[in-house]
Amino acid sequence: MAARLWTPEEDAVLRRMREAGMDWTACGTALGRTASACVSRWHEFTPGRAACSRRGRAWTPEEDELLRKLAKQGLSWPEISRRIPGRSPKSCTSRAGTLGLAKRRAAKPALSSSGLSVRRCHDCGRPTSDYRCPKCRALWREKHGVAPSAQDDEPYNAFGARNAFN
Repeated sequence: MAARLWTPEEDAVLRRMREAGMDWTACGTALGRTASACVSRWHEFTPGRAACSRRGRAWTPEEDELLRKLAKQGLSWPEISRRIPGRSPKSCTSRAGTLGLAKRRAAKPALSSSGLSVRRCHDCGRPTSDYRCPKCRALWREKHGVAPSAQDDEPYNAFGARNAFN
């Protein structure tokens, strides 16, 4: 479905609603648009931004350099867009993807010498093959009054099933 173009009347209504303090969801509902569409449109004509003239225009090398610099600082996309005149958070996010500046992801788990990932104890962080290392498991059982069983030291029971307490 093609996006509906914004009319000058809708722009005026959006401006009045935002100046009255309405939230994005309420603005979107009143205009028959999504909250995200209203946010994007607002960023196109808020003070300090070029009104609609940037839409569809290519990014300049200066803007790309500024985007790289701000993304390295770890700022959020809305904060980055406030520092690049005429660009919405969505356009900054999209451009960052094009430039290969994807947000940092959580670090991958360390690999052992065998190439398998190293699990860490939930309590102390020592390498272990289970949720808790044997020392922390014993402390946990003592604290919670759980009697140790013969299978505590074995990660699998006699039937090959994983021990429920590991």
